[in-house]
Amino acid sequence: MTIRSLRPSLGRALLALSLMSLAACGGGGGDSRNNGGGSPASNPSAEPTPLVKADGSGSGDRSAGGGGGPALNRQPEACFRVFNGHCLANADLEAKAQESATEFKARRERILSNAWGTRADSFLWYLERINVAEAQAHLELSRGGEAANFPGRGVTIGFVDSGIREQHEAFTLTGSGSVTEELLSGAANEGPDESSHGTAVASVAAGRYGVAYGADIKMFAIPLGDGLAPYDPITSNQLSAADFENAERYRYVFSKDIDILNLSIAFQGGIENYSELDLRNNYSSTIRVLAQEGQQDKTILVWAAGNAGNEGNGDTGHVTSSSPEILAGLVARIDELQGHSVAVVSIGREGDISDFSNRCGIARDFCIAAPGERVGVAAEGNNLWTLNASGTSFAAPMVSGGLAVMKQLFRGQLSNEQLVSRLFATARDDGIYANAEIYGHGLLDLGAATQPWGTPDFMGVGQPTSGQGAPIAAPSFAAGPALGDALSQALGSQDVAAFDSLGAPFWFDAGVFTVEAPGTTVAARLQEVLHPISRQPIPQTWQFYLQHKAPATETGHLAVANDASRLTTTGPQGLSASLFQSPERLQGLALSWNPKSLPMLSIGAGYINESESLLGSRANGAFGRLSAETLFLSAGLNTTAGRWTLAAAGEIGEVQPSLASSHLIDHVSPLTTSAFRLQASRAFDNGNTLRFSLSQPLRVDHGAATFSLPTGRTQDGVVTGTSFSSSLAPSGRQLDLTTTLEMPWQGGDLSLGVTRSRQAGHQRTAAPEWSVFTGYRSTW
Repeated sequence: MTIRSLRPSLGRALLALSLMSLAACGGGGGDSRNNGGGSPASNPSAEPTPLVKADGSGSGDRSAGGGGGPALNRQPEACFRVFNGHCLANADLEAKAQESATEFKARRERILSNAWGTRADSFLWYLERINVAEAQAHLELSRGGEAANFPGRGVTIGFVDSGIREQHEAFTLTGSGSVTEELLSGAANEGPDESSHGTAVASVAAGRYGVAYGADIKMFAIPLGDGLAPYDPITSNQLSAADFENAERYRYVFSKDIDILNLSIAFQGGIENYSELDLRNNYSSTIRVLAQEGQQDKTILVWAAGNAGNEGNGDTGHVTSSSPEILAGLVARIDELQGHSVAVVSIGREGDISDFSNRCGIARDFCIAAPGERVGVAAEGNNLWTLNASGTSFAAPMVSGGLAVMKQLFRGQLSNEQLVSRLFATARDDGIYANAEIYGHGLLDLGAATQPWGTPDFMGVGQPTSGQGAPIAAPSFAAGPALGDALSQALGSQDVAAFDSLGAPFWFDAGVFTVEAPGTTVAARLQEVLHPISRQPIPQTWQFYLQHKAPATETGHLAVANDASRLTTTGPQGLSASLFQSPERLQGLALSWNPKSLPMLSIGAGYINESESLLGSRANGAFGRLSAETLFLSAGLNTTAGRWTLAAAGEIGEVQPSLASSHLIDHVSPLTTSAFRLQASRAFDNGNTLRFSLSQPLRVDHGAATFSLPTGRTQDGVVTGTSFSSSLAPSGRQLDLTTTLEMPWQGGDLSLGVTRSRQAGHQRTAAPEWSVFTGYRSTW
């Protein structure tokens, strides 16, 4: 009984060529989904989709009032936080990913072509088939150029194999991972002229032309039999005899901090011919060790499925194995191996199963396909290669390297079992790959495995990633003018994680989910021109006014009641009251009093109940739902100084916010608010009136929100995050200086006005804004 390497042949077309370094390349092959890579969009259970679906459009716009009416309903377009700090919207992200993938592929083709000429395809075809260039592009966008240029960096791939020549040029790329070797079970160093199965296998996973050439390599050398020997299935007695030694070997290997263990070795014998009882009775010690019971994050086991797909045997004639060999197929019989064990079958250049390869068969739920026929691998000496190596031995390390790239991309936040689950879920399973009996989950697709699968959701900190979240396309916080840039100041440049349908984290700029208020709108400024502060005569009798969807003429708290219907009554004692309502949006009451004994003075109070906004600001999706109750006090003064009439009006308020169903905000404190307007006007003998005014629109002066932003996840699927408190007072204070000239014309009044707004939108860094108005008012 001998453990065998899994290769039917290593071609002897050995070339002693000195290859140029890939240090400037970053590797990669394969662009979007062409040239055999295929699109996984046909996967019936989950599909990769554009990172965001928001189109930037909304259900409404700001109405004419000064910050009132339906608050900003514009939907901000989510963007993906890329490594250089930029935030790319969906179209830009897709274009950049495609551009980067094309660059990686072209760079790899250029270097290989310079070294190998037309024979470079021995390396290029399999990298294109599994979309390595796409994975590198995703690495570059998420982790930066350094990570993309050395895929797999920070991840350790172990190999139980014949050994490795550490000095082979396949592993001497500057900046690549470390390479170590330990001799186990009586293994000896392979001679410089010997064919080295382990060197060839490791070069596919983490060599300079491999999938994850930035990964660390730990080789555990054992004696291997000749993979070309006659097919001789192992017996139960032989399996039992090997049990103790095998168990001790794997126990030792697992103690060496291995993330992924590649096992391109086998006992001959198809798993379909061994029962669970046979295996447990004769291989129990090894099974217990391989199960890694009690380990928090189990080492992933990647097994070559075997080369008995079309074997000849002197005693039994022709053998065609319907399932993996016994070691790769253990996962089909032993429950405790499921989740962290992968069996790998081989495909050829045409994309279909290799003749020699075992099929997935009864291990189909734990099996995947990868290229393993006529591929380029490291061979004898320190600089020799073979260009037509075949065997599931070389399909398995493609999967091992792919898992290393995935682990690097997701910052170690996915457990190894979750990486395996994602590997299976994102495999290409359309066309011929839909035949699970042959291909299991389908063909390895690293491009799909490293992009969002489905539309990512925001989850609350402490929530499981499998829970109910808010889709990335939905969340927004549309800030009303009173908040100005407070939200964008609080959230700008903050990373926030959303989780795709498979629970993987992807990072976004939290600030892009807020829409800043533009400040006092042109329509509101026009209202200010047309409605100066004026002393209204006290009526002799009670009067009533009803306005349907009335425009707000105030710059204070009642600006949020824009477009609400109003019922106003005024009385002979200088009292007035206004009821206003907008169904399902807000209700309120405002009272004012002009004492007859002090006609220059007015005082007032008001109450506003917003059922779906906070001072005109609206939230949805992951930001939750906002509502608020506001109490405010107002005072006004009119007086004269010579021929000038002077007026002042001011308001202060307190807001009690309410917040529901938010994944991103924990609490909003009470807010204090203010607004004021000063005015000076003079009437001339010719009927003209000149007026100056200085006003501050409604502004939050004090108050804060406590944010809880998801920034990642634990390996057991619990969302982690960061909490912080930030002021909701905007950075600046908008002041509007307006000059207006009114003159009689055609039986009415013609108004000409100009406004200069300083720190528009209450934003300190905003440039001054100028507005010019003209209006005509007449009665008949």
